[in-house]
Amino acid sequence: MKPQVGPSKPIAIDLFAGAGGTTLALKRSGFDVPVAIEIDPVKAATLFRNQPDTAVLGLQGTNGDVTKVVSTDIYRAGLPRDRPLDLLVACPPCQGYSTQGKQNPRDPRNFLFEHVLRLAAALRPKAVVVENVPGMASTADGTFLSQLLSGLQGLGFETEVWKLTASRFGVPQDRQRLFIVAASDVVSPPRGRGRSPTTWEAIADLPETTFRPAARRAVLIGYRRASISGYASQLRGRQKGVTGVEKSRHARRLVRRISHLRWGEIDPLTKHRRLHPFRPASTLTAGTRTRTACRPIHPYRNRTLTVREAARLASFPDWYEFHPVISEAWNEIGNAVPPLMAQAVFQRVRSALRSS
Repeated sequence: MKPQVGPSKPIAIDLFAGAGGTTLALKRSGFDVPVAIEIDPVKAATLFRNQPDTAVLGLQGTNGDVTKVVSTDIYRAGLPRDRPLDLLVACPPCQGYSTQGKQNPRDPRNFLFEHVLRLAAALRPKAVVVENVPGMASTADGTFLSQLLSGLQGLGFETEVWKLTASRFGVPQDRQRLFIVAASDVVSPPRGRGRSPTTWEAIADLPETTFRPAARRAVLIGYRRASISGYASQLRGRQKGVTGVEKSRHARRLVRRISHLRWGEIDPLTKHRRLHPFRPASTLTAGTRTRTACRPIHPYRNRTLTVREAARLASFPDWYEFHPVISEAWNEIGNAVPPLMAQAVFQRVRSALRSS
């Protein structure tokens, strides 16, 4: 069944949608998102489970490869033909641009922006937002960013490049991201909110439980205490409990090593960092199916964070369910744009569209 699109809301399409952080942010910014596209079927399934009113290209039997998607596929999935597309959002993979990697200019993922330009030319949105890591501006001396900007300008857009930090927008994480914003007129960046929540303010009320390898579905666990911040209360909403609170099992020698780490110190072998409770968290990394993410250590306990603790530090609401396999869930969270950060961007763009 095709998604229902409201008559008064602006419309957005989400490319490289991942587990749905940008889709969630778009909806909370007042956009309808009839179609999202994600090549990874695991992430596509997570997106659809949490956003069932959005058609997800990438689910079994559908094509989620942006390099092969054409405008007709998007219209058939649910994009109205009788209304203009207001916003096209794209968050292509960042690994080829990341300063934590080799910044290999030949990485094929570096060229995916070309398909964003191709679909923008076909769908003719009023605005385009492309998100990536700041390393996009330095890889190959900025060639890829320059080509993206030139391509958007060739489509008639004015372009701006915003380098934003998540902690400026209410997210308890020092995560930096690049947003390329293209519209008919120059759009100024959103203003920050001031002090961000701290790590402990974000996660203090969350429960923890023993890992259950035989569990086939998420288990709801009640909160351990009242929330200690407005941020935590906001993400709790009316939930009576949460999923994703299983503790990872660590070898005794690892537990011994991390037990000696002070706040901010890093285990030399695993590179796990113990988070400071009274500061925002460091950037949460995604990892891959073959390489575990470098998960931060709890401020007070001798273990890495649970999935739900990571989700809190990324500003996902507590009702959002991730894959039951911990490594998959970390990949979904680490690859996502923090929803509160993205929401600030999309609200700013929506405001500019209204006044244009």
